[in-house]
Amino acid sequence: MMRVEPTTLITEPQNVEPNFPDPVTFTMKATSDPDTAVTYTWYRYDKDWTVIHHVANKTHIMMTNNGSSLTIYNTGVADLGRYKCVATNGVDQVTSEVQLLTPPDLGNFTLLTSCDRDDLKLSADLPLAVNVCFLRPCLDSRKLGQLKRN
Repeated sequence: MMRVEPTTLITEPQNVEPNFPDPVTFTMKATSDPDTAVTYTWYRYDKDWTVIHHVANKTHIMMTNNGSSLTIYNTGVADLGRYKCVATNGVDQVTSEVQLLTPPDLGNFTLLTSCDRDDLKLSADLPLAVNVCFLRPCLDSRKLGQLKRN
């Protein structure tokens, strides 16, 4: 049986604070035996790791460079979170995790709305925590206003 060189990580992707809506690219490079192809699979964490599938012209996420690069176009709050890439040569694999971080200027948001002349304030440290303060218990979700950056 022929021995295959192990998959070795050369370049790890780096955490990024996006400048919405600019694109962000994560790149992972791995090497193995010259006669053995390295394949890459990207995942996104949302309660569990889910494979990212690229569908040409139908998504704002694209894999390039034989799958070693993942680009997210038109970035937004929904894209924030954890990503990982698994590189394999079919015998073994290497994995690297990376995060699309909350930009420091995203800060807190306040949702202001009128409810019989009283205000509801909602503040959020996106994407993780949301705090709601009811100044009076008359909230009807249909009366919610616009999200405004502080």
